[in-house]
Amino acid sequence: MGFKMLRIAGLGVLLVASLLSLAQPASAATTSWSVVSLPDAEGYQLGPPGIDIRDLAVASDGFTIYAAPGDSIAGKSVFRSNDTGLSRMAQNVPVTADLVAVAPDDADVAAVVRKIVPSVYLTTDGGVTWRSPGTIEGIVGNSADIIYDIAISRAADGMRYLAIAGEEVGGTGNVWYCEIEAGKPEWQETGSMPGLVSSAAIRALAFSSNFPEDGTLVAMAETGDKHVNLQIFHFTSQTWNEQAGFAGYPVDVLGYDETGQIASTSIALSPDYDGGREDSRLVFLGLTVNGDGVAGGVYRIMDTVCEPLLTGVNMHSIAFGGNALVAAAYNDNTVYRSTNPLARKPALKPNSEMK
Repeated sequence: MGFKMLRIAGLGVLLVASLLSLAQPASAATTSWSVVSLPDAEGYQLGPPGIDIRDLAVASDGFTIYAAPGDSIAGKSVFRSNDTGLSRMAQNVPVTADLVAVAPDDADVAAVVRKIVPSVYLTTDGGVTWRSPGTIEGIVGNSADIIYDIAISRAADGMRYLAIAGEEVGGTGNVWYCEIEAGKPEWQETGSMPGLVSSAAIRALAFSSNFPEDGTLVAMAETGDKHVNLQIFHFTSQTWNEQAGFAGYPVDVLGYDETGQIASTSIALSPDYDGGREDSRLVFLGLTVNGDGVAGGVYRIMDTVCEPLLTGVNMHSIAFGGNALVAAAYNDNTVYRSTNPLARKPALKPNSEMK
């Protein structure tokens, strides 16, 4: 078809939407199936044939989708759909859009990122206009050298935060953020804040769905000694991990072969995530490590307890809707799904078995 979907970024996209729609509470009636027409070369695409979709962002309204094509097209565009992908429009942006994010509480607030030679542009009017918050650097520390992930918070006191994960010049991991609605957004870096355990890179991040109350951001870090850990930043106190009152953080997720190189990461928080409550700190991670065939997979972290749910399979993206978990493979179009991701021994099945 000449079309690739490289990332799951929400619970209402293409095949993933139909998979997740089957998830029901334990008290619900028996699951039923219905016939759904499969996409072909002409329909249900978020961009013209022959392009790659490098990233997707799905708004909470269930209809609005932003798709970033990266450098798979000659121009600089992001595609927006207002009807769950049935139609789309190309919006010109000032930069090659490798990553895209949308606010969880406003479909018109979005941001795009170029990963290499880092730059960010944001919109508050649904893509009619885009503006830059400037060079990604804080008062302390170096500027960003490469960006791996981007996220937007819910509004707290009328203000949303845009956060960037990556490496600063010199090869140290950092998270930068700015206030989107500020008249002149200014970047702040968190690498110098108390409690952060230094890393080679911050690979993925996500705001708590309860951000207006708990003020937390969860980050997945890669350390210099080939480990992956989970860290929490608290905006109110401007501190990380145990310094912010999160006992047991950072959480060591896994170590991998010294010759391994992380190629892809993804993070999904529970819709009920609340940084202030240990029993609600539920996180899923997807991971691909080139050179270590065992490390790739899906991991579940319930507060400070980490468990591998599936290993030996490289994962590119992951999404969790509260009942069902889906994960997209890195090397092919296989999608894995679990209807019991909170069970002691959850089952993650590939789409080839879901017939």
